[in-house]
Amino acid sequence: MKKIWLSILLVVCSSAYGQGKTDILAAAAGNIKAGTVIGFDFSATDGQGKKIYEERGTVSVWGDKFRMEIPDDLIVVSDGVVKWIYKPGEEELIIAENNTKEQDVLENPFSILEQTDRFYNVTVGTEVKIIGGKGVKKVTLTPREAENNYVRIDILIEKDKNIPVRIEFLSIDGSQYTASIRSFRPLTDKSPVLFRLDPEKYPDAVVTDLR
Repeated sequence: MKKIWLSILLVVCSSAYGQGKTDILAAAAGNIKAGTVIGFDFSATDGQGKKIYEERGTVSVWGDKFRMEIPDDLIVVSDGVVKWIYKPGEEELIIAENNTKEQDVLENPFSILEQTDRFYNVTVGTEVKIIGGKGVKKVTLTPREAENNYVRIDILIEKDKNIPVRIEFLSIDGSQYTASIRSFRPLTDKSPVLFRLDPEKYPDAVVTDLR
């Protein structure tokens, strides 16, 4: 479950840059929720630096609705009210309420954008580094509370275009999660079908309804 929501969170959080310091993520949330399709590469390493996961996927966002797909691994869909989690390899489909008030970013991927000032200190760096031939700046989030799962979240932003380049999460156990953003484009298909998952299309799946 954590891998699912962390993947979504990394991507959505990746455009967290705007005007001002305290409104950075809130402003980004509004832009993303207007309709965005984001392509990302995701990887994870353990505390010893060993790679434990690597994958790529896309996430489409419109309002509180989202659809994340990692080919042959995961499909996570929400219409803002219900969320569906389908695991093709295990033929498992989980249905649950989509709690947009949840503060745990592993369960609600938008909480970091909309409640940042309550849970994180935000630092916008002034140094510009060159990565991939592009000048980037770093926005760092540090948790206000000790029980947070992460020590630090670094968001690297292309300076001239305010486009995210890479997001890095450092966990309290030393493991690191990284999302490299491949592409950003407007969401043109806003059909309700995109943000719902029909269990009848997955007849072999074991369905667990937690609503």
